[in-house]
Amino acid sequence: MDISKWPINRIMALPDWCFGRRWWIGEYVGTAAGALTYFTIQDRLPDWFVVWQIFMDGTDRAEGTGIDLTIRLADRAADNDSFWKANRLFQQIAGEQMTYEWFLDLNGYFYLNNLRTVHESKNNRICGAFKIRNETATCENQIALLISSIPREVPDWVVSGLAGVR
Repeated sequence: MDISKWPINRIMALPDWCFGRRWWIGEYVGTAAGALTYFTIQDRLPDWFVVWQIFMDGTDRAEGTGIDLTIRLADRAADNDSFWKANRLFQQIAGEQMTYEWFLDLNGYFYLNNLRTVHESKNNRICGAFKIRNETATCENQIALLISSIPREVPDWVVSGLAGVR
């Protein structure tokens, strides 16, 4: 059954397995010490996509430091108004008055699964900015997100109510 004309909230009510193949996108965002550092994940996004998991790692094994991080949907990451006014990928985490959504501790990393958040890419990419809290410690940084597109078709029996019946 064609569901391409369904509203997004109805599509998101479908079972997880209807969303099909998932893939990791990510970026090694290099090393930084003290300065605000920007990154752009070069992978193109589907028009509508679902973020299922996110992994961020910012570690300096010798000293340990923390990082402050924002992730946004933008054309590219740069120190300009268009980036800082771009939609946050995780809007529910921090208010507009906050610069960053994520605050990693010493040898900081996080891995969140079962997010299931839907976003419209509007031809943008996933971009971010982070700052190392300890200005003298250089830190290796990487980020990855598990995404999928939204389904355009599902079997008729999913819609007829038999999806959960065995």
